Amino acid sequence: MRYVTRLVLVSLLFAASLLVAAEMPDFKKIIERQRISEMNRWKQASELRAETDRPMDYYDTHGMTIDITLDFETETFNAICTLEIESLEDNLDHFSFDYDNSYYVQSIKLDGVNLEWVPEDTVVSAFFNESVQAGEIFTIEVEYFSLPENRLEDGLKFEYHAGVPVAFTMCSPRGARKWIPCNDTPADKIDTVDLYISYPTEYLSASNGILQETIDNGDGTKTDHWHESHPVTSYLISLAVTNYEISSFTFEWEGQTMPVDNYVYPEQYDVAVNLFNQSADMLAFYSSIYGPYPFLDEKYGHAVCTSLGATAMEHQTCTSYNAGSIGADDASYTVAHELSHQWGGDCISINGWYDVWLKEGFATYSEALWAEYQFSTEGLIQYMEDLDSGSQLDPCIYRDPEGSANEIFNWVVYAKGAWVMHMLRGVIGDDNFFQTLSGILADPEYRYGNYNTDQFRDYAEEVSGMDLDWFFDCWYWNEGRPRYSYTIYCSEDSDDAILGIFSEGTAGADFDMMIPYECNGAVSSIFVPAGMGHYTLLGTNSTYDIVMDPYSFVLDAGFALQQPTLSEIPQRDGKVGLVWEPFFDEEIEGYHIYRSENGDEFIRITDEPLDATSWLDENLNTESEYSYKISAVYQGYQSNFSNTIVTQPIDYSLDMGIMIVDNSMDYNTGTLPTDEEMDAFYDDLMLHYNYTAWDVSDQGYPPLSEMGKYSTVIWHADDIQQMPLVDDIYRLQNYTLAGGNLLISQCKKTSAMQPAILDQFFEITGVTYNNQPDFIGAISADTSEFPNIPIDPDRLPLPNWTDAMGYVSRFEIDESVEVLYTYDSISDDPDWEGQPCAFRLQNPNIILLGFPLYHMMAAEAQTFMQDVLHAFGELDPAVDDPTAPQYSTDVTLYPNPFNPELNIRLSMEKPGLTEIRIYNVRGELVRSYEPEMLDAGIYTRVWDGCNQQGNPVSSGIYMVRTNHADKVSVTRAALIK
Repeated sequence: MRYVTRLVLVSLLFAASLLVAAEMPDFKKIIERQRISEMNRWKQASELRAETDRPMDYYDTHGMTIDITLDFETETFNAICTLEIESLEDNLDHFSFDYDNSYYVQSIKLDGVNLEWVPEDTVVSAFFNESVQAGEIFTIEVEYFSLPENRLEDGLKFEYHAGVPVAFTMCSPRGARKWIPCNDTPADKIDTVDLYISYPTEYLSASNGILQETIDNGDGTKTDHWHESHPVTSYLISLAVTNYEISSFTFEWEGQTMPVDNYVYPEQYDVAVNLFNQSADMLAFYSSIYGPYPFLDEKYGHAVCTSLGATAMEHQTCTSYNAGSIGADDASYTVAHELSHQWGGDCISINGWYDVWLKEGFATYSEALWAEYQFSTEGLIQYMEDLDSGSQLDPCIYRDPEGSANEIFNWVVYAKGAWVMHMLRGVIGDDNFFQTLSGILADPEYRYGNYNTDQFRDYAEEVSGMDLDWFFDCWYWNEGRPRYSYTIYCSEDSDDAILGIFSEGTAGADFDMMIPYECNGAVSSIFVPAGMGHYTLLGTNSTYDIVMDPYSFVLDAGFALQQPTLSEIPQRDGKVGLVWEPFFDEEIEGYHIYRSENGDEFIRITDEPLDATSWLDENLNTESEYSYKISAVYQGYQSNFSNTIVTQPIDYSLDMGIMIVDNSMDYNTGTLPTDEEMDAFYDDLMLHYNYTAWDVSDQGYPPLSEMGKYSTVIWHADDIQQMPLVDDIYRLQNYTLAGGNLLISQCKKTSAMQPAILDQFFEITGVTYNNQPDFIGAISADTSEFPNIPIDPDRLPLPNWTDAMGYVSRFEIDESVEVLYTYDSISDDPDWEGQPCAFRLQNPNIILLGFPLYHMMAAEAQTFMQDVLHAFGELDPAVDDPTAPQYSTDVTLYPNPFNPELNIRLSMEKPGLTEIRIYNVRGELVRSYEPEMLDAGIYTRVWDGCNQQGNPVSSGIYMVRTNHADKVSVTRAALIK
């Protein structure tokens, strides 16, 4: 579909319309109303049995005469149906018709001679005394009557309107067998039908074709003789009888005139006539694009019915319309739908219900064409986009004939069927598309006959001169829809550009597609097969203003313009590390990197495309600000630039002690703590420790250049109304990977973070917070290290929380993560009692609390804080001697950058080395080692550039982290392949 805000007009056979100035209706509302109507219609249909194109394919029905008498008092009928049959095989010894016990068969005769007959499930079979040969024509007469207890949902129905009875037929898809003996399939079209309807004289009848005569029977009844001279399928034969009033007008086309007779209820006369008279313009419009109305020598019209079972039904030459739907908003689109069926569905019918999209998709697209006629291209595009109901259109439009009625008449055949028509138009062009439709409707091979999808495809191929197997293979059989990623590659040395586009199906199936695009005001199309492709766009280098599918001709899952996405990991000592995800186009040569210093012009710093997804920029000035962007390179052409990263090389000194970051909002009313109260609480927790305070509300988030000065950061977000950390998680990640210690005290919103962040940074596989006041304290997993911490009932944030705290989180964590505290539930809720609500990571050194310290008892919270600072290695001024000599650890990495191996050498003054861990720039653990002692105080290890599973890792920047007697060292290494 289109991905552009402006409207692009397309040249059509009927682009000019006098109705363009009208206000467009709410197409979504119209479409939804019709969808619900169709679904209700088919819910009433019986289960469909398996079928071939013609279940009883040994005969052909040439003529049918139905002589039926309606009894409105008993709501029954009796009838004689006479069928003129041609045998299609030699030695035919029986005749069968579809049946479902809705009426009682009195007799069956062959050319006036009574036959023996047997009902078998859904078929009645009559047996001949002498066999019939192929080509012979014989007459079958069936006499039958209905039973009053068989009140039908379809077939021939009796209802009421304004206290007056009405009788009518509603037969699609399998209801014709309920009132006439027939081969109940659209494949066996009956050449001519004569219908004699006897009913009370005060009423009028409506039926197919032309009313030949009306006979007064002299007994309070009359008989109307209707004659349908064109072939008709059994489910399109109809009658309707009640106290109708007739509103008529004359339609003229190319010198030929035809009556349009609308049979309406007297109580609805004005509104019904106003609606049905709109068919005059529609008849002219559809005749202009599909060819003359196919029953121009007969009539068109409507017959109103009560509880039809659908909004309307396209009975041949006389559409039935549900009385309750006449006043609906812009019901004219239903009028348009059913009228268009006179061409697609009635004149040319489907071979079997598996191809129902050919008629319902055709009629639904005819609605879109009517919107285009009224509102120009804007109406067409809006209608088609509103018709796209997402995953509802994922099934294929082929229908399994063994499926139920609900499966066969699924909404997908209407909406996706219309989209297939629309896409075919986009593929073969307007002239070929409308020539295909008008041509096949006029072709003697198909006109008044049947066709299937393959025949429709072949006709479109003949008209267009194109091979369309690929199109119908995709859109007739596939599930899902294509999704596209694309980019534009340009070069300073060429006026052309290259379009790179990747196609994948949402349900796994491959989709080939002809995709229109607009560039610099010119419209072209390209054939895009599944997978990755590259296409030269001539003379387009000066712009990226390319609009994919400007007219919404593709039923896609999106066109996503791709660009490289750049992120950065600030480094120590004048270095900046850049990382990016691999570009969607796997055929690129690599990436170029551009750098700007202090806002100067960007300069490319790579001579050749870099075949990696990371870059270490060294020897930078820590006083300068640097900007970076990258582009992907394909055959010397470059993609559009990535986002721009602005950074300053960070020197992580970690030598200024403790920073307390107040990430809580400032409140001054109610029971919520004020900023001053929060600051005073944390000041009391610190006792005699020195610290630097940072208030996010006043100062914003602390930059890494500032955080990197401190060995420990206490980050608290203890109020219940804020979403802390969500926007700043990578800042904390960089800080901890550089060796900083981090304690987070927070309320409620850990669950707001992305699962990937929770997993990669905190090693959390799931988090939930309890919005009920149920938490009464945190139970320590080891009271010798940390104390139990109960809540403070006097400092609960909400007045209705009197005994317990709400918005406390429980964590699902890996077994390797250390649980510090578990949840103490006042209600002993088994979902919460004993669940982890605080934990500690060792590498990096992080403690995360799922409860807010501020609302806990101050004494226990203070003890906890002192224990944390001790565990973090912070010197207590009241206990520790800051002048005592400190031990050191030297870490040497060589060669650096490296390929294929990195030598890791550690020299330490104090024993206690526990582990070597290697992380990538996203903080994911790649490899861990036990150290090997080379000599006294010297350890070594060789990293082979593989992960824990032994698989080689990609080029990039990696952190080598060592734990040594509570001292953490982090050193960077660059792998360049």
